[in-house]
Amino acid sequence: LSSLQQLQHGLSRFFTRMDHRISDDTSASLQWYGNFYTTHEKVLTDRYATYENDIEAQINHNINENHNISFGGNLRYFRLTVDSPSAQSAKLNGEPFEEDWAGLFLVDRYKINERLTLEGQIRSDWYTGTKRDWSARGSVLYALDEAGDHTLRFSAAKAYRAPAVGFRKTSMSRIPLGGPVFAINYAVPTDGLKNEETWSLEAGYLGKLDDGLTLQIDTYFQRFTHLIGGVTTAGVTRLANIDGARGYGVECEVSKQLEKGQVSAWYSFNGLETDQGNQSIRSAYPAQNKAGLRFRHPLP
Repeated sequence: LSSLQQLQHGLSRFFTRMDHRISDDTSASLQWYGNFYTTHEKVLTDRYATYENDIEAQINHNINENHNISFGGNLRYFRLTVDSPSAQSAKLNGEPFEEDWAGLFLVDRYKINERLTLEGQIRSDWYTGTKRDWSARGSVLYALDEAGDHTLRFSAAKAYRAPAVGFRKTSMSRIPLGGPVFAINYAVPTDGLKNEETWSLEAGYLGKLDDGLTLQIDTYFQRFTHLIGGVTTAGVTRLANIDGARGYGVECEVSKQLEKGQVSAWYSFNGLETDQGNQSIRSAYPAQNKAGLRFRHPLP
């Protein structure tokens, strides 16, 4: 709480988008957003500011009534400045930083017949911090009945997370705990970090049961590689791609449509097992068991 009371910051966000109908079968959109953030913090860094601008274009085209595609790309510019005059501050060596992203993507959806639909997505990105990488997803949707009330879904995907500049360039000599007390821990910059990656297999079912009752069940298995964590040797901490992990789970939800609203109950089990015991990861482990109730009521 005392740390939060010492934090002063300001955030400005701007967004604009233009949509255009080229023809009956083709549409396009162009959008820009900007995030501008400044903070004055007396805990780790004294002051830093970030400037982010992103522009994205997309074209949607219906090849026929059963086949449509979308493709486009984006460009992003990011700048970070830090003012850390005190010895207790976290420092980013070499600032100010200017980094760029560029990406291209393609989405394809093809309805083969009344029961079978194929969906595919692929994206390629280039980032100044970790260079080139890609992500993709493929799905098969199959209706068990002609009315489409019961549908099975099978998917495979590959995604990644790039370590931002704060993970690659930060150095720190000591962390203040309050007053004259410090936790001594030397953190040094880390070059050559790889992107964290995940490969996943998914299967799901969506069924419209009798009298407004809906059941949805989703299961997944994920394989993570190159997970980043902290390695401490002789009091010096360095971030590194330590090892991988396995994630798995099941999520289910039952919904009932009422005359004046909808009520739902859901449960999920989410497990994560790292390749090494007590492996350091830059995330919180998921809670294994979660449940909840939801009620929706439309206002007049």
